[in-house]
Amino acid sequence: MKRPELMRLIKEASEGDVILVEQIDRLARLSNEDWDTLKRLLDEKRLLVVSKELPTSWPALSSGGADDFTSSMLRSVNTMMLDMLALIARKDYEDRRKRQAQGIEKAQKAGLYKGRGEDLQKQESIERLLRSGHSIAI
Repeated sequence: MKRPELMRLIKEASEGDVILVEQIDRLARLSNEDWDTLKRLLDEKRLLVVSKELPTSWPALSSGGADDFTSSMLRSVNTMMLDMLALIARKDYEDRRKRQAQGIEKAQKAGLYKGRGEDLQKQESIERLLRSGHSIAI
């Protein structure tokens, strides 16, 4: 949820605006709790997420001539599909992180993984700033 540009987008959006995303995982690789928070923020402004990988999103948006039942049904199906894609995105993210960690562990045991090297230039820059009286916040 620490995504300043997404939070700015939601804050500046007007009620009923559309958020167009290329893929749902660009919007949501969040934990269940964070996803619920993001959905609440989107719902408060009645923002609609539209994506080419969410085929129900455009009909839900363009159902202006449909009766109330049909419009509500399309919005409900779209919400359910969005939740499912968000869960899939989170699982894929966690699986990739786990496989990456396994690969690093295997490479370390084989003596092949050395990790990221020291950034001596960055370290010197930080030390110079600290010597000149600047502070550091992490």
